[in-house]
Amino acid sequence: MNGLFLGLLLSFAASSEPPPDGDGAVNTIVVTGAPLSVTRQRLADCLARRCPPDEDIAATLAHAENLFVEGDYREALAVARRSIGRNDRHAASYPIEVANLYRAHARVSGHLGERQSFRQSTFAIGRSLSAGLPESYARLVGAEMENAHMYAELGDLLRARAVYRKAAKRALEIGRPDLAGAAKVRTAWLFQLEGNTRLARRDLTALAADEAEHDHSRLIARILLARLDRLEGKADTTDQLVRELAALGQKQPILLFTPKIEVPEQASSRFDDKWIDVGFFVTEDGSVADIELLRASGDSFWADAVIRSISGRLYLPSTTGANYRVERYSYTSWFDNATGTRLKRRSGVARIDMLDMTAEP
Repeated sequence: MNGLFLGLLLSFAASSEPPPDGDGAVNTIVVTGAPLSVTRQRLADCLARRCPPDEDIAATLAHAENLFVEGDYREALAVARRSIGRNDRHAASYPIEVANLYRAHARVSGHLGERQSFRQSTFAIGRSLSAGLPESYARLVGAEMENAHMYAELGDLLRARAVYRKAAKRALEIGRPDLAGAAKVRTAWLFQLEGNTRLARRDLTALAADEAEHDHSRLIARILLARLDRLEGKADTTDQLVRELAALGQKQPILLFTPKIEVPEQASSRFDDKWIDVGFFVTEDGSVADIELLRASGDSFWADAVIRSISGRLYLPSTTGANYRVERYSYTSWFDNATGTRLKRRSGVARIDMLDMTAEP
C-alpha cells in the first residue's frame, strides 16, 4: 500500500483540527539553523552536567533532527535510542517529553524501514503518556490514533480500522467529538487504501451530511470526497470547495488534493541512503510552482515520480501569498525477519516515506 497517501491525509487533518488539549503532536522537523557540531556539543554539555530529563530530551531531539536533516539516519536513531535508555524511567514525571522522544525514534525508524522499531516505538508513545497523564487526557486518544496510523503504514488495515474505531469511542467518552470525527474520517479513508472506493464514498458521504458530527470532520470528509472526484477527472467539487474555504482566511496553505505517487521498483535490493529534499512554492491560487530538487543522496531514479505528484497538488490558498515548502522523501523498504531465523532482510517492496521540513512561523 502507499503509506505516503495516508500520511498526507493525516497532515491535512493535523493542520485543520483543534489539537488535543491545546497542543497536538508535531508533524514537522523544525530546522533550528544550529550547525551539527553545535547541537552535538550542546547535548554533550547537557549530559556532562547531568541535566534534568526534559533538558536531555530537548537537546537529544535537536541533535537527532539535525542528523536526520543531514541524512545520517542511523546515527539519528542511535542518539534517540540512547536518550530513551536514559529517560524512559522518567515517563511518569515527563510523559509528554518522553512520548516525543519515542515519536522521533519511530519516525526515523520508518524512514530506515525498521519495522519492529517503528512498531514498538509507536506503542511506547501511548505507554509514556499513560504513565503520567490522567485517562481523560486527549493526548491518549491521539496516541491510539498514532497506533492506528502505524498499523496502516505496515499494511494491516483491518487492525488499523479497529483501533481507529476504539479511538473514536474513547474520544466521545471524554467529550472530544472533534477527535472522534477525525478517527471516523480516517476509518472511512482506509476503504480507499484497500481499493474500495464505493465504501469510502459511502462512509465519507454519511459523515459529511451528518450535522451531529464536528464541523472539522464534516469538512475533511467533503475534501476527501472531492479528492475522489478529482482522481476520477472531476474537478468541479474541489474548485467549489476552494471558493468556499478561501473565505476562511487560512494563514497557511492546506493540502486539498495530491496525486498518488507511483512508487517505482528498482532492479537491485539496495535501499540504504536514498533520500531527496524537494522545495516548491504554493502560489496564491493554490497551485504548485518552481519545484526544485534541492539535495539528493544515492540513486535518485525515483525522484521524478515524487516531483510529478507534487506538481499535481492543489492547496487551499493562504492569506500570506506564495508559501515556500520543503519536504524530505526517503526511498526505503521494510525489514522483515528471514523465515526460521533472527536475521533481518529487506522485504524488497519499495515504499516512499515523507516528512515535512518546512520552517513554520
